[in-house]
Amino acid sequence: MSVTVRGVVAGVAVALVVAAVGVGVYVVGSPAEERVRRLDDRRSQDLGNIAQQVRMFAEQNKRLPDSLQQVPALQDESSRDPVTGRPYGYRITGTDTFEICADFDRASDPERFHFTDNTWTHGAGHTCFPQVATALRQLKR
Repeated sequence: MSVTVRGVVAGVAVALVVAAVGVGVYVVGSPAEERVRRLDDRRSQDLGNIAQQVRMFAEQNKRLPDSLQQVPALQDESSRDPVTGRPYGYRITGTDTFEICADFDRASDPERFHFTDNTWTHGAGHTCFPQVATALRQLKR
């Protein structure tokens, strides 16, 4: 069996491709991990939208909604978990405060949020975020 230059080059090329894929998976994570990260990012974005819509409702109606179903702008998929389809949690905690909740698959990566607003930093599992309807707080003054 003789080894040819072409065979050596092909073997080196295959080894480089395999190594590049391995490094990519190590650095970025597996496709399954990337999917989980994207779903958790979606949940965080949805919660940000919900908080904004609840604040707008409060400003217009001078009260917090009793449920998310009362907020017309939240009658779409952004008010539901992208995997389970269940509505995100919402609870009034005071005259001008509320919390919104979601179930996250993984904890936030602290490196990703180092230079951004950490409002939606979370652990794995059920996490609630306290919120304030500033317009209602200003009415109390």
